Amino acid sequence: MELYAIEPKDFPAQKENQDIRVAEVTEDSLDDFINLQYETDKANGETFANEKVKLNKKQFAEDKNNMKVIGYYKGEPAGTMNVIVSEEVVEIDDLAV
Repeated sequence: MELYAIEPKDFPAQKENQDIRVAEVTEDSLDDFINLQYETDKANGETFANEKVKLNKKQFAEDKNNMKVIGYYKGEPAGTMNVIVSEEVVEIDDLAV
């Protein structure tokens, strides 16, 4: 069960902010993604955080339906999320800012 669903036509309009950049994770930004997620995941324990590092690396390399996304604020990593893509829906998972 999802907690929230929205149709694309209902997305709120936002002004562009030059200080914010959101992009799909690439080989160049993977370390930023992993490091920021690790810091967030440590709240659930070091073992959990280490296992999530392995999972994120595996998903990045092997699962093309699981897109990793990173947000930067003024050039610094500021947020991450996973976007799980299927034929009918796009699910945002593990959003952390």
